[in-house]
Amino acid sequence: MNRHFLLKADSIKEPTRYLGASVSKHLMDGDSHYTWAIGSKEYLIESSRVVKQRITPLNSTLKSKVTSA
Repeated sequence: MNRHFLLKADSIKEPTRYLGASVSKHLMDGDSHYTWAIGSKEYLIESSRVVKQRITPLNSTLKSKVTSA
């Protein structure tokens, strides 16, 4: 990638975030290969904040409990 784009030397590293979600690398039991994992906690917190921000001007709110049929 460094042949096609100008990159800072200290900017090349393993990712920690992707599309608002945390990304981490794990070594599974009994396996010698690393597996990537994506956490959703930060993504859900931020998306909830954005939705609340967008519906406030509409005088609307989110339900705290949802019932199923």
